[in-house]
Amino acid sequence: MDQSVSIDTMIGGYVQSQLVYVVAKLGVADLTWKTPRTIEELAALVNVNADALRRVMAMWVAFGIFERKGAASYQLAAGHEILLSDHPNSIRSYAIVSGEFYYKAFSELLYSVQTGKTGCEQALGKDHFAYLNEHPDTFEHFNTHMSRRMRRDAEAAISVYDFSPYKHVVDIGGGNGTFLSLLLQKYPSMQATLFDLPITVEQARVYLQQTGVAERCQTVGGDFFTDELPKGGDLYILALILHDWNDEQALRILQNCHQTMPNESKLIIIEFAPQEQELTAREVGEDLSMLVLTGGCERTAEQFRSLLAKANFQLTKVVPTQGRRSVIEALPITHQEDLPHL
Repeated sequence: MDQSVSIDTMIGGYVQSQLVYVVAKLGVADLTWKTPRTIEELAALVNVNADALRRVMAMWVAFGIFERKGAASYQLAAGHEILLSDHPNSIRSYAIVSGEFYYKAFSELLYSVQTGKTGCEQALGKDHFAYLNEHPDTFEHFNTHMSRRMRRDAEAAISVYDFSPYKHVVDIGGGNGTFLSLLLQKYPSMQATLFDLPITVEQARVYLQQTGVAERCQTVGGDFFTDELPKGGDLYILALILHDWNDEQALRILQNCHQTMPNESKLIIIEFAPQEQELTAREVGEDLSMLVLTGGCERTAEQFRSLLAKANFQLTKVVPTQGRRSVIEALPITHQEDLPHL
């Protein structure tokens, strides 16, 4: 963590977080980007109390997110366009998910520290995924945020890892199909299979159709813990999956992959994979988020090596990208005696 951050600033951080959440939730940035508006106009458009909005707007101006225009109008300040819904790097959905979901879970950080269990279940009475399934508006913003993050990580991975040798790629927990869509667009002869929960697969079919690759991508619904995974791939992908789960659960996913994968196939994992001595504040922060939200964790390269070995995989290389994640490549080991000694 940046040592220059004062304790006072950290204590009051929840105020700033909620201010950004309210901006995002109400859509005030969209309403004022091209057209300055008065408090009364804004309050009527977003159906809130005008006096309360005026007092909050004063804070937004103080932080430089908005600026005053004339005597009584306000406009989104230049440089904060990422709050707009249609900005290519928009953080609006992330701000909404953080403000009405992650914020509540982190209110139980002390509980997580005391017990090792998720703050999410303590604060909301159910786990991360169950909560999202019961709150479709939040889930929609969560999916939008994850799709944007996945696109950045996928583009970074595709730019450094050679996917050309593979004819059939299977994406386990492939979400809405962002990764496979990018792959199939770059490699016109490639075929693919997307595996995820049935409700997610329905969304993926729409996205794959929109991006023009649906004819080359089969979709299969199921649970990667309990159901048989799709066969026939020469490359299997786990992108931003294993960090959601503890070692026991992650091992179960890897073992399920191993049971399905042909001997000559490969597995790639898209995750953080730093050396122990190279952990950054971002990676430490992501790891803490996994503790509080899902019960999972971020892992070092050596931890991945050990976990993969337990599932009869040999880690062959870790390829850094220009993005936040690395490409971790592994081969299935077919005989127990071939396991590497760690």
